[in-house]
Amino acid sequence: MILTVGPRVLLVRRSPGLRAFPGLWAFPGGKVSRDDAEVAVEGISDRAGAASIVAAVREVFEETGVLLARTRARVPASLREELRRGLLAGDFGFARVAGRTGARLRASDFVPVAERVTPAWAPFRFATTFYRMPLPAGEAPAIWPGEIVESALVAPEAALERWTAGALPLAPPVIGLLERWTTDAAAYRKRNRDSGRREPGVAPWVRPWPGVALIACRTRTLPPATHTNALLVGGRRRYLVDPAPEDPDERRALFARVDRLLAEGGAKLDGVLVTHHHADHTGSVLEAAERYRTPVGAHPETLARLPPVSRPMPLTGGEALPLGEAPDGSADWRLVVRFTPGHAPGHLAFEENRYGAVLAGDLVSSLSSILIPPEDGDLGLYMESLGRLAADCRGPVLPAHGPAVVPGKRLLEKQLRHREAREASLVAALGAEPRSLGALAAKVYPVAEVPADGPVRRLALAALTSGLRKLEREGRAVREPGGWVAGVCARDERAGGGA
Repeated sequence: MILTVGPRVLLVRRSPGLRAFPGLWAFPGGKVSRDDAEVAVEGISDRAGAASIVAAVREVFEETGVLLARTRARVPASLREELRRGLLAGDFGFARVAGRTGARLRASDFVPVAERVTPAWAPFRFATTFYRMPLPAGEAPAIWPGEIVESALVAPEAALERWTAGALPLAPPVIGLLERWTTDAAAYRKRNRDSGRREPGVAPWVRPWPGVALIACRTRTLPPATHTNALLVGGRRRYLVDPAPEDPDERRALFARVDRLLAEGGAKLDGVLVTHHHADHTGSVLEAAERYRTPVGAHPETLARLPPVSRPMPLTGGEALPLGEAPDGSADWRLVVRFTPGHAPGHLAFEENRYGAVLAGDLVSSLSSILIPPEDGDLGLYMESLGRLAADCRGPVLPAHGPAVVPGKRLLEKQLRHREAREASLVAALGAEPRSLGALAAKVYPVAEVPADGPVRRLALAALTSGLRKLEREGRAVREPGGWVAGVCARDERAGGGA
């Protein structure tokens, strides 16, 4: 629901703990529930459309306390609070609210102005209708911290200025809806419809943060991911990070989008950057470098594992790549190279210095934990890299797989705690008698968490192998002919003597 008060719109900030758009500002709303179909909506025969309107009304009431319905009299505050608490607790549906308050819903009050479908790479997908209406007289938002933590009435242009300054992180669909804002509902709907049309042969994109375009490309990556994010970052000077697709059609669609974005911004591509050498990150690196006649920036360990590039640009960490002027007009905008080994020997992350946004590659994912491959990964180095970046992080994290996360520090710390907990369970599973990899996996990755066989179990065994090798280097595990046993340091830990 896009609720208006004069020239302003109501935005709400979503809790950082939510799966969808955590920590971002958006319009209030949510999913249609089964009970929503039980409520009548005047002036509409389409049952799905009616349920969508009821869902909008119910979600706005739950999140803000605003009742978007016609009633004969003002609903008493005590009854309003009672009904809102019942809805939030799931004790009943909106039909109870309508019955207790005499609320009537009329379809003509809800003006549909946009339809959007979340992209194919999203971990959860919604077909969403955006409605617009004035905030009813006498209604005012009252936020109860939960899914929503605060609200603001702000003019669209002011919201965009604050977003550009890094002070108001917006959900990507909201950015375009604010940019196309007009008080004329018909014109607004046309603008949104035109902008929402899929361009054949051009990859879709989103703006997770000022100065960054995210273009998710289908790749042969590890589950649950299906795509790898190519990131175009900068102003007049831009860098393309991890052009990934191997498929020719996917590659053409990526380049068509990059061409479009460069032309619209009057920008040039200064380089192709590679976070690491894995195939789901490098499928179009050589083609991109040739197409845009630009160098390939990567760690020497990565360059050594790639096919020869004509213009290598070795990066070892600490370099600052100029980006031109930042979106808010700040000068000296740069992309700082961070050496973050562990997932791969030459893994790099990139941090822009204006907002602190981190282009993290496979240091972290917002879909799952990252596999540390036993072949050339190092779990100890990985955890050190994760810890350093978590300590320094002050902005969003844009991983190679999954949506951006705000604040990024929360994601990094969560992943670090997950690794530490998994390691502790592995140490606890080791004993004085040798245990095979399979026996240890049954303790550390029980069947209730990971299927007994199949690709996910194989990934778990690979992760377990990397964990054992880390413990072996630290003297906390020993490999014997019959399997693995606890090392001296692990036995000391259990005895309370420390490691």
